[in-house]
Amino acid sequence: VESAADADARTRTERFVDRSLAKDPKVKFLLEALKTSGCSVNSENVDSFFRVEKCEAEIAGGFRPQQGVVVCQNHVQTQEEVNNLLAHELIHAYDHCRAANLDWNNCQHHTCSEIRAASLSGDCHWFFEVLRGNFNL
Repeated sequence: VESAADADARTRTERFVDRSLAKDPKVKFLLEALKTSGCSVNSENVDSFFRVEKCEAEIAGGFRPQQGVVVCQNHVQTQEEVNNLLAHELIHAYDHCRAANLDWNNCQHHTCSEIRAASLSGDCHWFFEVLRGNFNL
């Protein structure tokens, strides 16, 4: 049974995801790139491709190759975090779609996709480094 706090967090995070999908330019661009590549996320599968869950691991979310993008309701707090997270994970989805020989269990393949996602999504922006506690202001 979901607690009231968990239900509130899920609802808030679902709103963040919906807003990102509708308004964030990076997210919209990446969704279009997936569509152009033949791996579209559309109105029929959007609810199954983007999942909001309570996560045990200390992560904001992730990409599951056979399922889609997970957003961890208990580890994201702001719209900007969700925008960045979706962009990051959609880059992984794009890599998965486009790279015929991508093996997520191969450290070199996985690392390459992580570097692309971090640099292209805005993950390396100073704001997120501050949130992570990597700067003392």
